[in-house]
Amino acid sequence: MDQIRLGQTELVVSRLGFGCSSFWAKSAFPEADASRLIHRALDLGVSFFDTGSSYASGQAEQRLGRALQDRERSDIVVATKAGTRNASFGRTYKDFTPSGIRTSVEQSLRNLQLDAIPLLHLHVPRPEDITDELVDGLERLRDRGLVRYFGIHGGAPGLRDIVLNNPIFDTAMFDYNVLHVGRKPRIAELKAAGKAFLGATPLAQMLFSRRMLRPTRLADLWYLTRAMVGHRADLQRAQAFRFLEEQTDWTGAELALAYALSNADVSVCIFGTTSEARLRENIEVLGRSVPAELIQRIEAS
Repeated sequence: MDQIRLGQTELVVSRLGFGCSSFWAKSAFPEADASRLIHRALDLGVSFFDTGSSYASGQAEQRLGRALQDRERSDIVVATKAGTRNASFGRTYKDFTPSGIRTSVEQSLRNLQLDAIPLLHLHVPRPEDITDELVDGLERLRDRGLVRYFGIHGGAPGLRDIVLNNPIFDTAMFDYNVLHVGRKPRIAELKAAGKAFLGATPLAQMLFSRRMLRPTRLADLWYLTRAMVGHRADLQRAQAFRFLEEQTDWTGAELALAYALSNADVSVCIFGTTSEARLRENIEVLGRSVPAELIQRIEAS
């Protein structure tokens, strides 16, 4: 699989990254199956894995750490997130204090079985959370060798400006897919400034698929519930993209992923799956070109 350097960092990763979150991290999905997917992804050339300290109450990091413990890690890049903390009864809260971030990093290192976190994203902060005190705290973590590089996960324009203008941040990560083509100019600005962009949800959570409304597995039901609760606006907008599943040479998933990858300003597209068949299908999309007329139709919808 093609490898790409993340902006001006020394991190070299695969263009497709595996997202270790969502149903993959839940207890309802057997850990043996979760681990098997990680190993299969590695065997197919995936070298970038994205997770978060709060995902599945920390279980996502722990699973990933155990899955990678017997693998040669020199070419593997793990990214995680800090700033969202777990509370009781499945609740979360935000903590972007320097001490809170430090505590989160120390726990993530234990969970992931790492000596240093290659890439740490602040998890959906408000622009006002990025204080001089916080930046000083991040620099201390880097000076101690606990974190190599920093980025921000969140799509607010104010956060993009912070990444553009603050040298401690090398990457930005937010949703980019057929439902959010209007974000292309923001991504181009990041690339021009030497920052790497990581595209989340490149398959648009398959919200455009009629099959989304007909779950046949527990995982399907979980994703549908998540969409109904937290992504109603995208679910409604996705109806205009049903044509993605009407193409003769593409499945809807293939076309959505290939569209996101077609943007050369996107360093990595990060997807999640609990299916080995879907993992292989996603990787096989690499190298395929979306016809110009389909790109035009996607961007006009």
